[in-house]
Parts: sequence; C-alpha cells; structure tokens
Amino acid sequence: MNTQVQVLLQAQKDIQQITNFKWRDKRGQFHKPENMETRHIFYTLRMIWNHSMPEEAKIRPYREYDFNPFYTKEYMQFAVLALAMELSDRYDLSFKSQNQLQFMLDYLSAQHVKRIKL
Repeated sequence: MNTQVQVLLQAQKDIQQITNFKWRDKRGQFHKPENMETRHIFYTLRMIWNHSMPEEAKIRPYREYDFNPFYTKEYMQFAVLALAMELSDRYDLSFKSQNQLQFMLDYLSAQHVKRIKL
C-alpha cells in the first residue's frame, strides 16, 4: 500500500473517531459533545489545556486532577479535536470564556511561529 493511501486511510479513521467521540466524565458516564452544554464543553477543554500546557500557559484558577489510565494521550488528543469542533458551532459562549479561548489560540499561534526558522 502506498504512503498516500495509508495517510488517507488514517485520516478517514481519525475523522470517524472524532465524529463518534464521547467524553467520559469523572463518574464514568459518556457524553457526546453535541449533547453537552456549551459551558461544560469549554471547561472540559480548558481542563485538558491546563493539564497539558506549561505553567505560563495555564488559565487560572484551575484545579489539578489525577486522570486514570483511561485518559490516554491519544484519547485526550481526540477529545481536544472533538470538543473544539463542537465549540466552534456554539454561539452562547460567555465573553470571559471567549477571551480564554482566544488566549489559547494566541498561545498556540505564538508557539508555532517560534518554531518557524526563516
């Protein structure tokens, strides 16, 4: 199988995983992002952000959680994609949450720019 076909098949698999993604809450219950409240989606995304980013990027206040082995790196990556996609379709995000989301985007953009060598 050539590399392009492998890449396309992986992309299709990833899209399917994002589409079928369910967030597992602390009680072990699963939720499709489209059925979650906007506030819940945002704070879940922010929680993942705060547990994944360096100290200067963390959004305060934040509570540290111990994630059990269910929350693998791959699961969290799909969580970020699925939650961010759903959040992008919502229009009821509070002004404060919009500002925090913009901070995340700006931080990621700045980090990407730092890696570009001209």
